[in-house]
Amino acid sequence: MEELLANIITSSSKLNFDLPINKCRDISCRDENLPTLIIGYDLAKKYINGFNILKKFYPDQNLYWTFKRTERGVDYENDLKEFYTTVITDFCDRNKYTFIDFIKLNFETAKKLIKFAKSDEKKLIFNENNRFLYVYCEKYSTVFGFSLSTSNFFGISHKKILKLFNGNENNEFIYDFTNIPYTVKHIVGEKIDKYMVLNKYFEK
Repeated sequence: MEELLANIITSSSKLNFDLPINKCRDISCRDENLPTLIIGYDLAKKYINGFNILKKFYPDQNLYWTFKRTERGVDYENDLKEFYTTVITDFCDRNKYTFIDFIKLNFETAKKLIKFAKSDEKKLIFNENNRFLYVYCEKYSTVFGFSLSTSNFFGISHKKILKLFNGNENNEFIYDFTNIPYTVKHIVGEKIDKYMVLNKYFEK
């Protein structure tokens, strides 16, 4: 089943979007747990309680709206970009990044790390040129970061750390983020931890 980040309600069947979207023709088929953008003045007026043409976001209803491109092209382009930014930023902010500092790593924490690496919890792993390791665990909504360069410097071979995560069918290694569109990368910047949490939404 495709993972989705938002709903867009539009009467047009020709519009395509850069995010994994639940595209609807009316409000009845939207996922109410996801933010929703309504495209078109008439649809917005129909579906938004207390509609005000000067107000684009209704937080209590989790609804946004914009004009059709044929109604006001500049508004449409700007509002769509802002909606993308809000959706991506809010989603990424629900996840956290934790740096594991090998310099301060004590015995108990090291044991927990080994147990975590070998656990049956699903993990997504990216090795950045043997310099840095990112491990995303959706269960904990956390990306863990390990400096392999630092571990090497202190006599802990990066190969030993990688070996901890290899051989576990619950650990999936990925090797690039070419699947994530430029539009999304532009929003989050060059932040691999953000790419990690977004990756499953853009799997080919």
